[in-house]
Amino acid sequence: MTDHTRVELGQHHEVSARRTRLLNVLKQPATSWQSCHTAGQLQDALPDDYPKGRRGAGRRKLLRDLEALKDADFIVIDKRSQQDVRYRRAADPIVEDSLIAEAELNRIRKEITRAARHQQLGATLQRLTHTDGTGLANKSIIDFVPDHLQLKEVALSEEILDKVLQALFGRCPLTARYRKRSGKMSGGELHPQAFVQRGPIPYLLAVKQGEGNLIKHFPLHRMTSVALLSNKPAIQVEEFDLQAHIGAGFVDFSQGEQGKVSFKARGYIIDILGHCPLSDDQQITTDLTDDSFDAVVSATVPLTGAFYRWLLAAGSNVEVLEPLELRQRFQAEMQKCADIYSSTLIGPG
Repeated sequence: MTDHTRVELGQHHEVSARRTRLLNVLKQPATSWQSCHTAGQLQDALPDDYPKGRRGAGRRKLLRDLEALKDADFIVIDKRSQQDVRYRRAADPIVEDSLIAEAELNRIRKEITRAARHQQLGATLQRLTHTDGTGLANKSIIDFVPDHLQLKEVALSEEILDKVLQALFGRCPLTARYRKRSGKMSGGELHPQAFVQRGPIPYLLAVKQGEGNLIKHFPLHRMTSVALLSNKPAIQVEEFDLQAHIGAGFVDFSQGEQGKVSFKARGYIIDILGHCPLSDDQQITTDLTDDSFDAVVSATVPLTGAFYRWLLAAGSNVEVLEPLELRQRFQAEMQKCADIYSSTLIGPG
C-alpha cells in the first residue's frame, strides 16, 4: 500500500488499523443494500473499536471513520431514509500490506477468543470461514466440522424465499399455501416472527391468524404460493425471544420440556462428557457393580430430537435408565433394528 493510501485511511497507526478493520467488515461492492450494514450493526460487529453507550462516543467515532473512508473513495453510502443508512465497500479493491494483515489477524484472534469465552466457538469459526472478506481466515488453515451428517440443503423457490424475507423484515403478514407432511394442502394468514435454518431445511417461525400467539414452524420447501399483505402490520409476539426458543429445544421439534435423564456409558462417551458436559448439573458416577459399563451419567437436558439422535448414535456404548418412557422408546427402536438385520442376514459367498 502506498503512503498516500495509508494517510487516507488515517494519519496514525491506531487510526489506520481501526479504519482497516471497519473496512474489512463491510460487505463487497456487489452486495444488495438490504444485506449491507447499518451503523448499529457495525457497532455490534466491532464492539472494541466502537462501543455502545458512553453518551454516544463510540457511534460518533464510527461515523467519523465512515465519513473519512467515503471521502477517500473506499466506501459508498445508501441513505434510504433518516433512520435507514447503509454502508458497503466501493468498487476499487484495497491492496493489503503487512500493517493491514497484522490488524486483521489481531481482530480475528480476538473474535475467536471472545467466542470461546462464551462457548460459541463452532458457530464463529463457521461464520468466519464463510464470510471473512480478508482471506486470512480461510479453510486452508481453519475450519469447523460439525459432528453430524451434512445433508445437501433443500431446493427452494427463490420467489417464495424472497417474499418470506420481505414479510419478516417489513413486519407485515402474508398468506401462504403449503403442503403438510401428510401431503394434505393447507394455508392461512401467517405473521412472521423469525427465520431459522435447522440442518438443511429453513423454517419461517410465525403465528397463524386465529390461533393466538402459538409459534409454529413452517418449512419453506413445502410452501407452494405466498402473497404479501403489505397494507397491514404483522402481529408481533412481545414475549418471543428467538435464542430462548432455540435454547429450549423448540427448533428441534421439542415442546421445550426439560427432563432428568440417566444412562450407563462407557468408552469414548465418558471421555467426551468428561470434557463437554450435557448440562451444568451433569454428574458422572463411576463406582458401578456392572463391569460392562464405566459409569452412570445423569443430567437435566432438553428432551429434543437432537438428544435422542445422539443417544442412538452412541449405540451399545450407552444403556438408558431413566426416564422409563425414554428407555422403552430406545429399547423398541433397538429391537426394530435388530429385527431388520436378523431377518436379512447375509452370509459369506
